[in-house]
Amino acid sequence: MINGYNKGGSNKPAYRANARVENVGIGSSDGSRLATLRDIRGVQHLPVPNSATTFVKLTIKSVYAGIRYEDLCLTDIQFIGAGT
Repeated sequence: MINGYNKGGSNKPAYRANARVENVGIGSSDGSRLATLRDIRGVQHLPVPNSATTFVKLTIKSVYAGIRYEDLCLTDIQFIGAGT
């Protein structure tokens, strides 16, 4: 996951101007847990259990406030698994 507004290379002012995810609930067919993202630019990994799951649900619980805008930005999210 790449949290916040991270497009445009070194656009650090845009990153701080918009809200970013702080706490996120991660639900799956294997259960759920709460994870905290650091307030940094770049890739952060949120592992889910290594067993087969039929769904993943992310619920944003809290945010790091933007200094200019109230909108929440999330640049990228990827789900990587072994597949069948």
